[in-house]
Amino acid sequence: MKKLILGILLAILIQTVSPLPAFAETLVGGMVPDGYHFKASDSPYRFSDTVLIDEKSTVTIDAGASLVAPSGKPLFWNLGRLIVHGTSDLAVSIQGNGNGFCKIANAPKTASIEVAHALFSNVGNLILSPTNEVSISVEDSELSATPIDVWYPSSLVIERNVFINGGGIKFGFDRRGKSQGVSIKNNLFLGDGTMYPFVTQAKSTLWITAWATYGEPAYIAGNSFQG
Repeated sequence: MKKLILGILLAILIQTVSPLPAFAETLVGGMVPDGYHFKASDSPYRFSDTVLIDEKSTVTIDAGASLVAPSGKPLFWNLGRLIVHGTSDLAVSIQGNGNGFCKIANAPKTASIEVAHALFSNVGNLILSPTNEVSISVEDSELSATPIDVWYPSSLVIERNVFINGGGIKFGFDRRGKSQGVSIKNNLFLGDGTMYPFVTQAKSTLWITAWATYGEPAYIAGNSFQG
């Protein structure tokens, strides 16, 4: 009987002191192949360097995936098609460090960024200029300390988002060519527009700034501002 009791106690002790399983993470950086998916099951993805999406390649961030930005660099350099495909039940999570989400320098006119149901935290500029003639859509997402500042995209759709801790939207647009227009609708802006935590002194700024529009007015409607 004593041996049985000792055996049970030993088993309990082993279970108590056994180390907890470590949460796996996926390291990523550099070029990824066409059709690459960032998956929830392999999250979090810790970026060792900026991920390059080549021209004519499509990369998708699946619902529930979690991404952590590299030190001192943006997460992506997109020359192809980048899809952030969260859902209302399972958003994509992107933790930044103030150096931007996606760079589009030297991208062809066919390049695009499509964002839906994502949570951006402390990313800095969502899209790094120049963004000439690139298609951009950001919908149903939350952007904390993550402004959108774009130069003459081929199309710009920013709808049903929540902007927190500043930054807002700044854009220039030219409809005289083949561009498809600007739609900034039904977004909620919370606070005074101050970029926190990237500034130490609060300064009120405009949440939406159109610094150039050619050809026809941008469509801006149904947005709400609180605080």
